[in-house]
Amino acid sequence: MGSRSMTEEIYIGDVQIEQNGLAKIESSFSQAFNVQIILHDKLGRSVLTENIIVEEQSNCINFDTSNLKPGDYHAWIYIEEKVFVKHFRIEEDNSSFWNKIVSKFK
Repeated sequence: MGSRSMTEEIYIGDVQIEQNGLAKIESSFSQAFNVQIILHDKLGRSVLTENIIVEEQSNCINFDTSNLKPGDYHAWIYIEEKVFVKHFRIEEDNSSFWNKIVSKFK
């Protein structure tokens, strides 16, 4: 009887950014873990650090990106001795720009 490796017990998907600025990472954990997420901008500067406790059978990691500027980022996700790096992009919210222009003509 061999034990399963931690890699088999952890799944980390891509970072998805919702319109309200909430970042979601589809994930799967077979046990509770302490997770540290450090976001770096395209110049490698650390712009956000989150420490999250995920429960066993968790299927999503959430964190707030609403204060970040549009651009490219890398999420460094530290779980025990493993590191996962996920690239994502925060798009510029052009809808609010157009809403401001349209509201001027109402």
